[in-house]
Amino acid sequence: MAENQYGTSDPAMTIDPIKARHPFDPPGAPGAPRGVETTEDSITITWSKPRHDGGSPIIGYVVEKRLLSEDKWVKATPALVHDTTYKVTGLIENHDYEFRVAAENAAGRGPWSSNSDVIRASAPPFPPKITSDLSIRDMTVIAGEPFTITVPYTANPRPRPNWSINGEEVLTGERIKFETTDVASQFINKKAQRSDTGTYTIYLTNTVGTDSASCKVLVV
Repeated sequence: MAENQYGTSDPAMTIDPIKARHPFDPPGAPGAPRGVETTEDSITITWSKPRHDGGSPIIGYVVEKRLLSEDKWVKATPALVHDTTYKVTGLIENHDYEFRVAAENAAGRGPWSSNSDVIRASAPPFPPKITSDLSIRDMTVIAGEPFTITVPYTANPRPRPNWSINGEEVLTGERIKFETTDVASQFINKKAQRSDTGTYTIYLTNTVGTDSASCKVLVV
């Protein structure tokens, strides 16, 4: 309507309907999350802010997770995350996950980011560390009898054992074998021979390091 000194005009009608809306838009998609730290039951992820905030400050982020073996996405946070790094807890050990993030401002939630790479909930890798002094386990063995050398250790992932006797690599076979669990590695000799006398050295190696230790065996 228009108004002047003579009065007010009749109201004018718009040709097309006009929708009331915010003077700004939802934000754009954040960068794809990436893993920065893992434990047996948690994964810490980080992501970059959207290039465009839609004209209104971002008030937080929604984080969702998905087990790789499932199709359903579920919320990973009880409320909006106000930082661009978040530790997702309550995960299943040795299971693989994907994550995605969406930003939110006063106009609402924006589009989802690209999915993260697959990330496994597991203890961070660390090199082998033999947890006892093998020199105190020097042994004397009767020829024809079996003997076992047990080497306790800590490591992640599980290391691969290599043994040498007097500096020469030992090959496994019918009489000699190696067995390794998550906490110890064993040298098993089913029937000792006098030629087995010598200094036994184990090398435990994984993707992040190596440790070694030695003991002496006398076969009589």
